[in-house]
Amino acid sequence: MFDTRRLEVLVAVADHGSVSAAALALSLTQPSVSHHLARLEAQAGVALLDRGPRGSRPTAAGEVLVEHGRAVLDRLARAEHDLADVVALRAGHVAIRAFPTAFIDLVPRAIDGLQRRTPAVHATFSPGSHDSAIEAVVGRDADVAVVFTDPQRSGATLPGALQRTHLMDDPMLAVLPRGHRLANRNQISLKQLATERWVVGTTRGPDSIIRRACAAAGIQPDIAIETDDLLVVQGVVAAGLAVSLSPALAVAHTRPDIVLRPLTDKQLFRRIEAIDNTTDTTPAAEALIDELKLAADDLCGG
Repeated sequence: MFDTRRLEVLVAVADHGSVSAAALALSLTQPSVSHHLARLEAQAGVALLDRGPRGSRPTAAGEVLVEHGRAVLDRLARAEHDLADVVALRAGHVAIRAFPTAFIDLVPRAIDGLQRRTPAVHATFSPGSHDSAIEAVVGRDADVAVVFTDPQRSGATLPGALQRTHLMDDPMLAVLPRGHRLANRNQISLKQLATERWVVGTTRGPDSIIRRACAAAGIQPDIAIETDDLLVVQGVVAAGLAVSLSPALAVAHTRPDIVLRPLTDKQLFRRIEAIDNTTDTTPAAEALIDELKLAADDLCGG
């Protein structure tokens, strides 16, 4: 493979007509230019310049190499320019995969902040489960994953060279009808809801936030309905048919006939994290994570 510096020297001689003029244009000494040309001709196995008392001009073989050399040097110059744009956030693309309720407030705020800060960076985004979001980052289908974990599991090892950035702790809230007997309390405990009927998510086992919280409080929930549809949850609760628990992010915008109350069970929260790849983090991805942290701070009242 031809050395690009030697190609640059050959093109300079063709453009300026002599070794001395090429040396001056490239800020090199004449012996250095002659050395580069000699090495290039040795590699090509053919004379590349006709040298005479009035200067040097490319041979037929030299013309071929000069033409390709110009194309190579032009492409490299464009690569440097495009790379500089990406590094300076004057161009680029970033893809984010996040759990669905992150799109109620957190992710849109972050993307809006990114576009205001770097309007030339194009962001794409889509919802995904915890595992699929992380797999997307591992497979380079996404630059950043936003996931939630149980605080007791947040130290789990991530695959490959992935790293986690803590964004916020998302507290669980009691979701009650406005006329509920506990609606006027500043805080309530899960034990106070032991006799209620419940709306719970469709996920069963240790990954069900509500079931896990009730089990920790010694409650066997009387389940009225299982659904992951937030509008259905609010409708059932508003009608006084059941109560529920919800992460604060998921109920950022609620109907007026339900109330949200903090829990005295302070250990009940989700840890929200951004995941990216340490070996392939782009300036755009770093900027997006910065905006996610700012959005999280705003949502937490920081």
